[in-house]
Amino acid sequence: MNSEINWKNLALLLGVIVVPLMIILALTLSFAILLAMGFASSIVWVISLLLIVGVLLILGLITSIGVFKLNRPSWRKFFMMYSFFTGIAALISFFIIRGAMGSLIEWLVFGIGIVYLLLGFVVQKIKDDEKTVS
Repeated sequence: MNSEINWKNLALLLGVIVVPLMIILALTLSFAILLAMGFASSIVWVISLLLIVGVLLILGLITSIGVFKLNRPSWRKFFMMYSFFTGIAALISFFIIRGAMGSLIEWLVFGIGIVYLLLGFVVQKIKDDEKTVS
């Protein structure tokens, strides 16, 4: 029985998990924006929230493309740093929005941060395994 972990398949699995989570988060925030538009006295506030939703969708798009391009060494290096920075940013956001957005959104952001950090770790293991093979 082979006990060695296939890191590329694990990275693909984590990518497949985190992309729907990002889409759910973006849709949840979009629904919150629709509710807030009725109470907003300034259109600038609504536009800034729509910008956040757009950024979340772009991050999900980069992740969905990135997990399939891990065979390229330069992309692996970029994607590892991208995953670590996105995970750390999500965890910092979790602590900033604690108590302000509702527990569902807060824990969703926390889960996304953890999965991104795991994805960065897995990509780093892929990079390290490639170095030891060659």
